[in-house]
Amino acid sequence: MADDIRKGHVKKFLRGKGYGFITQDGGGEDVYFHVNDVSPDADDIREGCPVEFVPVQGDRGPKALTLRITGPPSSRPQPSPRTRRSSGRGQLPQECIFDELLNEEGHPRQELYFDAAEKAAECFRRAKLKRSQFRQIYQGFMSFAGPLRTGELDFAAARNRFAELYTRRIIRQAKRGYVPQVVQEFFDRHRSLALSGAPQMLAFFSYLTNIMCYFGDKD
Repeated sequence: MADDIRKGHVKKFLRGKGYGFITQDGGGEDVYFHVNDVSPDADDIREGCPVEFVPVQGDRGPKALTLRITGPPSSRPQPSPRTRRSSGRGQLPQECIFDELLNEEGHPRQELYFDAAEKAAECFRRAKLKRSQFRQIYQGFMSFAGPLRTGELDFAAARNRFAELYTRRIIRQAKRGYVPQVVQEFFDRHRSLALSGAPQMLAFFSYLTNIMCYFGDKD
């Protein structure tokens, strides 16, 4: 089991909700953790703390099976609590990447309707994403987000539909060069969040809808 131990830093910790995310040393997808899996004391968790953990593949992506804090928070700059910095892959502005899509009242954040959506639309246009391509992605998402909102589709089914859309219309098309890499980056950065629950998925759909509105009507 020792061979499975990895190292990283606490990137984000939502103390009120009891969960957070780890940035892995050496790169890789962010890893989800819950306070119930922290040893010995969850009160020691701080953003920037170095940690050791055993990763497993959960329903929503990588998850820390056990988590041990190995020291105090590092002094290196941490991302803003409101947005996440881009890794440099693609050209997506950091203002367009979120760790949390809902406000304290549980509604989509205002930034998703204004600056973030407008900047993301501009970024997609600069990357030469065509309106017809964006509409195909949007309609694919709408086919399950709409029924999820009305209760005609449960979240487990919607999560599977999201995975199908992501694989077939984002990953496959990006690898073939039909969809710009920045679009894949946008989905990659919000995938775990959208798969974490119905409210987050619907907030992500609202974000995508707003970007579509700013994108314009012409290719």
